[in-house]
Amino acid sequence: MPESNEKNQNTLALVLVLLSKAVGIGGLVVGFFNRTGGGALLVLDGFLIAAAVTICLRVGRQQSKAADGDREIVARLVREGTLKQYIKDVEAEARQASTPLLGAEAAAE
Repeated sequence: MPESNEKNQNTLALVLVLLSKAVGIGGLVVGFFNRTGGGALLVLDGFLIAAAVTICLRVGRQQSKAADGDREIVARLVREGTLKQYIKDVEAEARQASTPLLGAEAAAE
């Protein structure tokens, strides 16, 4: 579920950047005729870009915390000497998940 949340946040940040670019271009066009209106649109452009950067940094921090948690688990497994067994178990689960069971004979294996 966290990956989905990160994906949604990244999508929101992308939409904000695209919207800010449209507002920025609009600000330049409007600024040609009305400096105050153009300036206001360019300020809005800056706020939208700042919001997108903030969202991206927040997602980056979340991913960094998740990676730190993974590193701690691996370090603990190395200290305990159970890393090799853990890798074997994961590989066995992957093989079992990729191989369809064909009745009781396959279950006995």
